[in-house]
Amino acid sequence: MAYRVDLTPQAVSDIEEALRYINREAPTRAKAWLTALMDAVYSLEEMPERFPVAPESQDFGVEIRHALFGKRAGVYRIIFRIYKEASDEGVVRVICIRHGARDRLKPKDLDE
Repeated sequence: MAYRVDLTPQAVSDIEEALRYINREAPTRAKAWLTALMDAVYSLEEMPERFPVAPESQDFGVEIRHALFGKRAGVYRIIFRIYKEASDEGVVRVICIRHGARDRLKPKDLDE
């Protein structure tokens, strides 16, 4: 089954914020980072179930998954939900993208 990937406004804002930070700290790497991140996000079109259920899932009462992107201190979590449509297409909704050092996602953070 192929999935359509949708980014919430929060996910877009998270990407923009991270990109601004990376551009300040390592401007020569910012464009490559963004390209690699978006490749990781759109890889969710195929088999998004391959990623584990996020620890926050139990707090929300719905299945939330996450994919890790980056290395060492630069790891980001791509947090998403999978929706199966009545048709043959499903939807992966990227809820947010958070730096790995941040606290767990809380219910108030989940504004889809």
